[in-house]
Amino acid sequence: MKHLLHKFVPAAKTCVRCAAYISGDRSTDVSSPPILPMATITTWLPLELWERIIDEVDASSTPDSRQALYSCTLVSHAFYNRARLHTFKSIRVGFVRECHFVTSNRALILCELLEDNPGLVKYIRHLTVKVFRHEDTPVNEPGIAGVVTLLDYLRTARDVTKVECFTLDAYGLPGLIWPQLPAFFRASVIHFCRAVPIKSLQLVMLYGFLFSPLLGCVNIEDLGLHYSMFHGNESQSNQHSDQNPLPPSSSDITPFAFSFPQLKTLTVNGYIRNHVSVGCVAQSAARHPQSMLETVRAEVNGVDDFAALMAILFGAKESLRELKISFRDLEPHEIVKLDVGSFCSLLHVVSENLLSDCASSGKLTTSFRMFNPSTPSSSIKSITIRIELNFYNGDNLGDVFSGDDWSLLDRFLTGTKFPALRSVEVEAMIDWATDRGNELDRLYLEQAFRWRIDSSLPLLISSPTIGVHVYVDAIRMRF
Repeated sequence: MKHLLHKFVPAAKTCVRCAAYISGDRSTDVSSPPILPMATITTWLPLELWERIIDEVDASSTPDSRQALYSCTLVSHAFYNRARLHTFKSIRVGFVRECHFVTSNRALILCELLEDNPGLVKYIRHLTVKVFRHEDTPVNEPGIAGVVTLLDYLRTARDVTKVECFTLDAYGLPGLIWPQLPAFFRASVIHFCRAVPIKSLQLVMLYGFLFSPLLGCVNIEDLGLHYSMFHGNESQSNQHSDQNPLPPSSSDITPFAFSFPQLKTLTVNGYIRNHVSVGCVAQSAARHPQSMLETVRAEVNGVDDFAALMAILFGAKESLRELKISFRDLEPHEIVKLDVGSFCSLLHVVSENLLSDCASSGKLTTSFRMFNPSTPSSSIKSITIRIELNFYNGDNLGDVFSGDDWSLLDRFLTGTKFPALRSVEVEAMIDWATDRGNELDRLYLEQAFRWRIDSSLPLLISSPTIGVHVYVDAIRMRF
């Protein structure tokens, strides 16, 4: 690559700038004049440079990188062969709606395409299966057959299949129970998860998903339960179904956080207590003393959820590096039980308070109590505090800062409890519910809130060793 870059330096620089422009990265020489249109780029550049441009666009972190790849395939034929391969990285299929204007089955079309082009299979990294509702029936049988055909094909081609992330998304079906789906589809999903070495499993709005058959998925490193619920065994999950796709397993309900030996990231949105049997935590932690859990993101709704979260964290005190907790309806005396100083490897803590009103702003800042650990933390380097607030016309912004919680937070973070702390971010999201007001009023609200935060944290703002960033965003909601 180096000798090619030296040989074609001017054209190579132009190509790199084009890649940055397409991917949305404006950090490369923004003061330079506009680049030439893509159609004028020299077509005799080596193939390695064309492929390097596409690889850079695909690796960019911009949200529209996928759209940029589509643009590359249309701009130049030299981009086409490489870009079309990267567009297969993320695949989304679903059950076709029974509508008169829908006659095709995308899953079957994709399966036929993969059969005709076997080399495309190895480029698929993310696979998402969407479930749709049609009238009173939860799913469409013909559509399911297409998805099952695709899953079975990827499973049989597991020697070349490199699917890393599998998402089962029932967001359009609130309350969909796993046994309501046909037995052959459930069996296909479970066999796929077992055969293909997926590293990430995401379940969205799906209730009663079988937990015990997934115990064979030893490669899972990222598990996400987004308003979904597990069942511990087959008999519980199939109480509404006459068909059982797999033989029943042990009836022991084991906390799932300790049942995947390679698990590093756990995300739970919803009710944690539905996933964890707190009474079995000590036994499970003893069986898995070397937990690899590094990141935990959880939404805490009340005391029961908090107890379940503590059960998960019990076995990860040696490995946990990032902790994000979203609080709702939790008392201060419960929060102090979470001793962040007891995690010897914890580097980053995110405390997020869900929507609250100014009248009940006392609950908005209760999470500040977690930053007064009984054990000083020598590892935590960054802390992020996020608050969400409903602000109505006539509310007094001073109510949010009237208590002692902000001054306590100021002393906690600048004291001796966090000697390694170097960065603090305070993010405030305000839902401004109003039937009047203009853009200037919204900007004034943001500036007023930012000023109150700065004045409430004088020790932190003036600290020479801790960098502080305050971000306030007010969203005006009309009625």
